[in-house]
Amino acid sequence: MWPCIMDIAKGAGKMLWEPIKLHASYFICCERYVDDLNVHVKKLDPKKKDREKMANEIGKEPSEELLDWLKKVEEVNDDAKRMTDKVGEHQHCFTWLSDLGSRHSLGKEAVEKKALVDQLQEQNMEHIAVPVHVQVIESLINKDFKLYQSTDLALQKVMDALQNGVHSIGLYGMGGVGKTTLAKEIERRALEQNMFKKAIMVAISQKPNFDIIREKMAEQLGINIKQESVSSAKLFSLIKQQVGQILIILDDMWRRLDLLEIGIPHDCCKIIMTSRDVEVCTSMGIKENIELGVLSPKDSWELFKAYSDVVESSSELQCRVAQDVASECKGLPLAIVTVGRALRGKSLPEWKDALVQLRASVPDNISELKDVYMQLKLSYDHLSKEAQSCFLLCSLFPEDDEISVELLTWYAMGEGFLQCVNTLEESKNRVLSLVNKLKASCLLLEEGEEGKMVKMHDVVRDVAIYIGSNENHEGCLSKSYQNEPDWDKWETVKECKRLSVMNKSICTLPEKPPECSYVQTLLLQWNSKLIKIPDKFFEKMTSLRVLDLSCTSISSLPASMSYLTNLQVILLDYCRNLEDISALGSQNKLQVLSLRSTKVEEMSEVVGKFTGLKYLDLRNIYELRIPPKVISNLCQLEELHVGDSFTEWEVEGEETEENAPLHEIQSLIKLKVLSIKVDKYWEDMLDRVFIKRLERFHIVVGPNWQTWRDYINTLDWTYLNVNLANLGLPGWACALLHKTELLKLVKSSCRQLDATGGGGLQCMKILTLKECNEMEFIVIGQNRSSIPCIILPRLERLHLKDMEKLRGICSSPLPNGSLEELEFLELEKCKEMEFIVIGQNSSSIPCIILPRLKRLYLKDMEKLRGICSSPLPNGSLKELRSLKVYNCSKLNIHQILQQSTSLEEFYIWRQDSMREEFSPCSASRALLPRLRRMNLSGFLPELMSIWKGDSVPPLGSFSNLIELKLIECNELKYALSPNLAQRLESLEDLHVQDCNMMKGLISPSFHGFCNLRILTILNCSGFIHLFLLRVAQSLVELESLYIEGCEHMEVIVRGEEGEAGSERIFPRLQEVRLTWLPNLTSFCSVVGAGQAFAPVLLLPSLSKVYVFDCPRLTRLPLGSHSSPNLEKIEGEKEWLEGLVWDDEESKTRFIPLFEAQEVDKEEEDDGEDDEI
Repeated sequence: MWPCIMDIAKGAGKMLWEPIKLHASYFICCERYVDDLNVHVKKLDPKKKDREKMANEIGKEPSEELLDWLKKVEEVNDDAKRMTDKVGEHQHCFTWLSDLGSRHSLGKEAVEKKALVDQLQEQNMEHIAVPVHVQVIESLINKDFKLYQSTDLALQKVMDALQNGVHSIGLYGMGGVGKTTLAKEIERRALEQNMFKKAIMVAISQKPNFDIIREKMAEQLGINIKQESVSSAKLFSLIKQQVGQILIILDDMWRRLDLLEIGIPHDCCKIIMTSRDVEVCTSMGIKENIELGVLSPKDSWELFKAYSDVVESSSELQCRVAQDVASECKGLPLAIVTVGRALRGKSLPEWKDALVQLRASVPDNISELKDVYMQLKLSYDHLSKEAQSCFLLCSLFPEDDEISVELLTWYAMGEGFLQCVNTLEESKNRVLSLVNKLKASCLLLEEGEEGKMVKMHDVVRDVAIYIGSNENHEGCLSKSYQNEPDWDKWETVKECKRLSVMNKSICTLPEKPPECSYVQTLLLQWNSKLIKIPDKFFEKMTSLRVLDLSCTSISSLPASMSYLTNLQVILLDYCRNLEDISALGSQNKLQVLSLRSTKVEEMSEVVGKFTGLKYLDLRNIYELRIPPKVISNLCQLEELHVGDSFTEWEVEGEETEENAPLHEIQSLIKLKVLSIKVDKYWEDMLDRVFIKRLERFHIVVGPNWQTWRDYINTLDWTYLNVNLANLGLPGWACALLHKTELLKLVKSSCRQLDATGGGGLQCMKILTLKECNEMEFIVIGQNRSSIPCIILPRLERLHLKDMEKLRGICSSPLPNGSLEELEFLELEKCKEMEFIVIGQNSSSIPCIILPRLKRLYLKDMEKLRGICSSPLPNGSLKELRSLKVYNCSKLNIHQILQQSTSLEEFYIWRQDSMREEFSPCSASRALLPRLRRMNLSGFLPELMSIWKGDSVPPLGSFSNLIELKLIECNELKYALSPNLAQRLESLEDLHVQDCNMMKGLISPSFHGFCNLRILTILNCSGFIHLFLLRVAQSLVELESLYIEGCEHMEVIVRGEEGEAGSERIFPRLQEVRLTWLPNLTSFCSVVGAGQAFAPVLLLPSLSKVYVFDCPRLTRLPLGSHSSPNLEKIEGEKEWLEGLVWDDEESKTRFIPLFEAQEVDKEEEDDGEDDEI
């Protein structure tokens, strides 16, 4: 019994002990349980990251099952952190005894949470991610977007950039061009193409509120912000969680922003910014900036019709007016849409009135148009005061006119709004900076050469005129007239600060002086019919600072010029009748005076009174005389342009008191730019101290001012042209060399240009040397064996002619980087030159020779053997486009051709030593794959073939050759070999002349040229026939056939019996010209059974036939229906009358087309006399 009781007791004790043991462990092992929980929670991290990555793939989003799992994981993480913190609070000794219940609960919870973590770890999911719901994309459909040429181009560039991994993209353009609309379309397409999981677009605007921007971005990320504000750190974290899956579009950026301040990480998303100013994009570090341009006229009209409800069925007059209105919007979408909506449903008179207002830049009665103007005015308001003034100056030029940056500089200087500038150079730099800012803001457009000309979009110009005409605009009132103003009726003229009446065909000006006391700038240029300015015209313009009368026909200036005491700038360029400037004199503030291309014969003492003058232009004034003591008075002068207007500068010590001495110029201590020509050369004509002050110059000594006139008429070139009459290079010229960009040196006895290894020729861009017969090298190293620095690194053109002793460009191998910009090289009659450059030693690092050379012209170079004395390194001559060689008998042309993979034209004359032009041994790769024109001519006595060998040239050789001329190649038996002809699939024009040994174009085994359009054969006496029939049948593109002077030719096309389709040749032949073929009996002859017959040919495109001096040709290959487009048959009257026809129908068809030419008997007699 007792054992049973003991067993029961033990079982009961065990049952009671296990729970007691478990619960006791909760508070005893509390810390260990919490630590175990943390270990298991950390083991969840890899699985959590893997599942998040799978769910964040492009085009997918997390499933509900995953979201529930992630929520539980997040809760477990929070619980584990909380419990860890709780344990830390009870680490002090005995503290746990005071709160056993709390430890018990903590330990128990840790055990339970660990079980949950194990369950989450083992949980499998059927769907981790699901596709993004289509409705997300459909909600972004951009109903306002229409794809046009300009928008499509910008759209494709942006999409390509996104796909090519570009991190940030700038989209810029003028206000109203449609950047926001395009950005919305980019957002839609990026999501539609699954390029991103999410796209966020927010407007930044002029005064960005970062709190609002962050809230909008958070909302688009799907975060319910409620009343809680979104910090930059919070937004940063939200974006960071979806690395590479978000596209952010920041619309309407006006200035540089710190993206981190908003909460946008740089490296976790792709960003597109839109702005009116490309400089804003650049300042944000964006390198891929894409411009959105205006619409084409065609696209503008389509958009306008869509918003104005104009249809093609409308009346012709209304359609024409509507087209004119649309045209005035000049492709600006905002203007097109706004004006179109405003005029929808309006009557024809209202349309006509709107057109008048648009043309006059006065939107007062079109309220909607004011909104367009205000949008563009925002760009203006963000400019500096100087940039605003420059912008308004641009509006004074006529619509669509090119605006000279130089003129803007003079106007800006005259008006005096440039701050903190003292010199001409500083003024030019400032205006160029302002122009660049306006271009960056899309308020000006680039036109022509960069930095010279700009244009203003017509709508932008209208806005500028509107701003400048606003009476409240700080007195900056300006007027640019469409037609000649009525000076008496225009009350606003009294208030104007600027008046522009240029290019309006003005014939007369009012006798009564206009009330223009506020006007500072008056532009009257390009009124070529204006021959006189009334004497009192300027009396009330006492504030005038800028006066432009260029390109008028005035012969003198009015007496009222004396009232213009504030005048700073007067431009009289191309006033070709202007002789008298004596009315000038009271303008002691004058800074700029230009008399270019006038008839002023003497620089009067009046000019000498302008002691503040900074710029004086006297170019192209023929028979100008400059007396002494005029130039020397202009002590502030910074630029003097005389050119070849005056050349009789007197030598110091030999003054005659008639002409100005040259030392007067040298006394101008502020002179930086000089353009003069001096007839007479003397050693010390210019002082070295003066020379060092010059920054730009055009100096010509001796004749040849006309040379390089295109260059010397611009201020951008430093130009030196000296004819030294066999003297050495003077010291003053040597001092200029390091600044000279364009040098022409004639008849100098100097032995080299630079003895410092090119150190003094770093700026040279164009160099011409002629008849410098003592020169052996252009550059010589100090020890004649090495050049210490790069020579002529900026040289673009080099002309060397009649240099008797010249042996090369430099005395030793070229250092790397030398001549790397050279594009044009012309060498003529340099008798001693064997190689243009000296090759390097085998141990040296090879220098690529002439890597950018595009044109090479070699003539009468008796000893020239090659470009370089050693093999040309790879990369040499890689951009050569044109090679012309004349009478260079020792030249190894193969060395050049093998390197010239970019060659497009190759002309060679009188090359006595040539036996074959190309051969298989030199053809391991495609030969001249870009060659388009080849001319081999001028007595090449040893040229046996163009391609020698039995193999076909490598694939791609001559594949672009379209024109081939062979002239005076007397040893050629056939123009082309069959192997070479197989590669000439692009040949269109073949010209063969004076090749007396030639028997045919190609050997009989070849079948022809499928693309040949023009064939010319002149004076080739070896031809008996021109084509075999099978070759003629292949010439399906032949349009013109010219044959002359082939005295033995009997037939043009010869066939054999049985050849099918003998009548079907030359389907596109339009013109045939046959001249002096005394033995020609037939155009086409087919031989069979011992006799020949001449078939009628089907020539459907033939329109003209010319036959002269072909007495034995008595029949044409024409039938009554064979040539329906024939318009003319021209020949001598006797020949036409003697033609034989197959039938009467053919004769009736063709006789009306005859145009007989009478033979001039007197010319024949004269010819006979000449022979006698």
